[in-house]
Amino acid sequence: MIDIPFNFEPDLQDSEFEKLGRLTLRWAHIDHVIGNCLKRLLRLSDEDAIKVIFPMPEERRMTTINELAPERRLKKDAIIALEALNWVLPGIRMVRNNVIHTVMFQDKDGNHYFELRSKRRKLSKEQVFAVEELTNFAAHAVLSFRFALGLKSRVVARHALPGRPAVPECLRAYFQANNPGRKAQRAARRGSSRGSRQV
Repeated sequence: MIDIPFNFEPDLQDSEFEKLGRLTLRWAHIDHVIGNCLKRLLRLSDEDAIKVIFPMPEERRMTTINELAPERRLKKDAIIALEALNWVLPGIRMVRNNVIHTVMFQDKDGNHYFELRSKRRKLSKEQVFAVEELTNFAAHAVLSFRFALGLKSRVVARHALPGRPAVPECLRAYFQANNPGRKAQRAARRGSSRGSRQV
């Protein structure tokens, strides 16, 4: 096997590589199920969804879902799950982007961090690993939303939504910056739905 020339790899433990891989796969599956939720809301075939939905970034998929939701008369379970997704995804998105689209550096004390140059943002390994519980919650929330939208088999099924986890202290500033209060979210939704009715 060809050796890798980057100097950060020998300093990462196998358990850290494993956790990064686990988080990355979970984020990918969450994005995939979000795509399937949008496909369901738009009533698209698998082939059309591959062309229209799956090239979209996750943030655009969620924006479209939130634009469609007021018109679709969602069940209570779907509304609750969508609110949970809107609460948790912005914080996860920030961490995910800071892992997937960054490079790893080492500071003068020998600590590794992920740096996203385009945003001038750095996250430590501890901050990245602290998002695991929020990621797990997002996985349940997106499955709950998907089940509430109905399945192809027409079998009525539910996926229970666990309680919201606490936001780790090391991520709170990032999380709050991406999560306006509920009143602001409701006002924004009312404004967008009024605008769509006027057009």
